[in-house]
Amino acid sequence: MYTEESKYSGEDDNFDYKLTIFNDLCDRVGIPQEAKIKGFPTMLYGITLNFYYENKATYTTFNDICNAVRNYFKGPEYKRGILIKWNAITLKTVIMKNKSKSIGDCL
Repeated sequence: MYTEESKYSGEDDNFDYKLTIFNDLCDRVGIPQEAKIKGFPTMLYGITLNFYYENKATYTTFNDICNAVRNYFKGPEYKRGILIKWNAITLKTVIMKNKSKSIGDCL
């Protein structure tokens, strides 16, 4: 029922979108809101699943754990990392990664 594409990895995917999928699937099978925290790890894999199990005792509500995952993987540290990657991009690096394309196509 839950595919790999539906799970949240914390890497290059959108937590809120994956949470929407999780909530939709829970609603389809009649899982009440108060029970969703038990099924929450189903929507995670990789480092996000590790984060959940390392921190699960800290959070008592579904919203608490959702906010914790969202903040940890998409909060200020994540944004700084993205900014560093963005600032490292130059025309030269783009051209080197796309040797088969013209400069115009790279732009």
